[in-house]
Amino acid sequence: MIHVHDAAPQPEDEGPAAAREQISGLLQPGETFECLITGELDPYLRKPSTRLLPKVPREKLTPAQKLAAVPLMIIGLPEALVELAVEAVKWPFQRLSRFVHGRTMEGGWNSDAGRFALGVFGAHWTLRRLRDGRLLFAVTGHRLFVAVTGDDKSPRSDLTVVNVVPRGRIAARDASHHPQRQRRRIDLLFPDGSWVALRLPSATAVGELRAALNAPTASGFTRA
Repeated sequence: MIHVHDAAPQPEDEGPAAAREQISGLLQPGETFECLITGELDPYLRKPSTRLLPKVPREKLTPAQKLAAVPLMIIGLPEALVELAVEAVKWPFQRLSRFVHGRTMEGGWNSDAGRFALGVFGAHWTLRRLRDGRLLFAVTGHRLFVAVTGDDKSPRSDLTVVNVVPRGRIAARDASHHPQRQRRRIDLLFPDGSWVALRLPSATAVGELRAALNAPTASGFTRA
């Protein structure tokens, strides 16, 4: 992962401009921006096993800290049991919702699309941010940059670039083959036949990102 930092914190409403400035520092000579859009992985995309995510170092507790934690665990046990019961009730409805929504990824976690998604999940995991955090998609004439941004509770003045994909190895299609309710969806397509779904803020953003990714490149492939 590539961490990009501002020299000074930026106001929240200057986020897109600050992000463009930060990613500009990673561009090659002659490489220019095509578009800059926020979004996220499709919320219905199943989460990977923690075994596939990076190891997060745990803070070692002293014997006194471990002893002090016991009463807190006992106090929190009833709440944890209630949460487990609620999740058990929600599970069949979540499965039904995923079935109605349709597939959100083609290919396993070892496919191009799977590795792309793992890069995002891994960043959220190791940076201890929201499990489903915001993403920034920056398309240039040569590459697609995917960066993790701050969550809604703590806007950040830095980005973490989690995926950089050459334009010749990615294309996009909109959700015209899906029901109208998925007009904010776009699928990223990879050369091995795998794909993964994203959700963007609007249908306009979908059209902009699709056009940018499917624009001709020297070594690009298109399968829109």
